[in-house]
Amino acid sequence: MTRRVDADGIGYQVCSIRYHLGSYPATGAGVGVHILSKRRLREFWARHPDAQAPLTDWFRLVRARRYGSPHDVRRDFPAASFLGAGKTVFNVAGGRYRLVVVMRYDTGRAYVLRVVTHQEYDRLGAEGRLWG
Repeated sequence: MTRRVDADGIGYQVCSIRYHLGSYPATGAGVGVHILSKRRLREFWARHPDAQAPLTDWFRLVRARRYGSPHDVRRDFPAASFLGAGKTVFNVAGGRYRLVVVMRYDTGRAYVLRVVTHQEYDRLGAEGRLWG
């Protein structure tokens, strides 16, 4: 395993990225999904440091892809939940956390709405505030 650091000072392990990127061809630099907002990911892992590596892996993988449908996302993230209208929930860190995203397949964008603990996800869902 090789550990590297990107421009943001975020460490990552090359082997986990190669595993995912080696499974399906990447679309090339600058052609992948544009992710808004990485700031929410950083804020979350500042409070939950164990989430940094899996969120960084998610970010790098999604940024390297161009998804046309939930079926394409399912190849990389078999445990993702698709709730209609682009609403997607990714399990992070073995299911301890949930990454709530709106995927815009037509524009190639992913909007990170929130990153929450499993308990927060259940509470926000019950209150009807998960997507707003």
